[in-house]
Amino acid sequence: MNLFQKLPAHVIGQMIGMAKHRAIYAAPSINDSVAGALVEQSRDSQFQIVVILDYDEELFRLGYGLAESVNMLRDAGINVRKEPGLRIGFVIIDDQGWAFSLPPMAVETQFSHDHINGFELTPEQIERFTQSIGIADKDEDRKESEIHLPQAEIGRETLPDQEVSETTTKLNRNPPQAFNLQRQVRVYQSRLQFVEMELEGSKIQQRTIRLPKQLKQSIFDNDQEIEERLNASYKLIDGKASEKLSSLRKEAETLRDSYAPSLGKRLGRVLLSTKKKEFVYKVEDLRERIEKYCKEEQQQLQASIERSLESLASNLAPVIAERPPQELASRCETVTEEISKEYLLDILWKVAPSAPDLLNKTKLHLTFKDVTLEMLRNPEFQQRVKQEFRYEDWLKPFNEFTAAQSKTDSHQDH
Repeated sequence: MNLFQKLPAHVIGQMIGMAKHRAIYAAPSINDSVAGALVEQSRDSQFQIVVILDYDEELFRLGYGLAESVNMLRDAGINVRKEPGLRIGFVIIDDQGWAFSLPPMAVETQFSHDHINGFELTPEQIERFTQSIGIADKDEDRKESEIHLPQAEIGRETLPDQEVSETTTKLNRNPPQAFNLQRQVRVYQSRLQFVEMELEGSKIQQRTIRLPKQLKQSIFDNDQEIEERLNASYKLIDGKASEKLSSLRKEAETLRDSYAPSLGKRLGRVLLSTKKKEFVYKVEDLRERIEKYCKEEQQQLQASIERSLESLASNLAPVIAERPPQELASRCETVTEEISKEYLLDILWKVAPSAPDLLNKTKLHLTFKDVTLEMLRNPEFQQRVKQEFRYEDWLKPFNEFTAAQSKTDSHQDH
């Protein structure tokens, strides 16, 4: 027999089922094929069984084993010893032994014959293993194994009933996702990612000034037509000052649309994972140029804001001089256009943003999110992905996901 061997979970269960006088099983957790074999052997009162497991809610969510399989052992009266953090396994059957590792089922199946995951132990190693769990490797001592627990390296304590009850309640309230579906989700997470990209604060040319209510009443005299015409005629920032930033915004939109097409407002945008590194590199280059613009153009932008406020105050000054607000008229002997303009500038500077205020809010945001099981179940998502990435082969992964989902649904029905 080869030293290195393929030991899927059901093969370990079959080996236990053929044992003559003892089976020792230590691993992160256990599944039905192994637990069922141990339960069957426990019907023989002379058969020695030792089970050492980790026991943790997250362990079951990852699929190292099944909580139901542990309960199967306990219901059969098999004592389960606990070793927190145990992540390797070994099984001793009669006078033979193997060390092995079974993957979490959320990553890959534990029942594949394709993976070399174990090796056979020598007689000397078997003796050390049995001693390390508190069992003397002698026929006459096998029934008295429990008295050696204080000297054991692992599994010194019996799994507490309260811990089992609490964990079972949590898993019943929020059951783990089917592991075959989890594996399919991981396939898609390696091929697609959702992405959100936004250039915040880039539309500075659209910024307007909100005038105080009393000033608006004085200027417009409740004439909505004049107010609308004034709002249409005056902008806080002229086109030339914002032209470069508008160009950067369009570049950001083109970059986003090229790499991450929209699947619709409700579904969002997705990116091929193979293009993520290239996409992020271009986004970082754009972000650096945006930050450089914000530093270099502050003075020009501030000058544009000052010109706009000066022009607005000059145009509104005659109106204020003719119909001054009460707060100005009551504190000034004669309200001239010059005084009105000065009064307006005082107010406008209080309500108008400065160039640093605007540019400090100009940020390029990039957020990635993984594909979820719920999204994969959405037929519209599958259809839109095929449409937007029509040159990619989606037939096999989508068909595998559909088959895995059908198998899971069928299993749950039964």
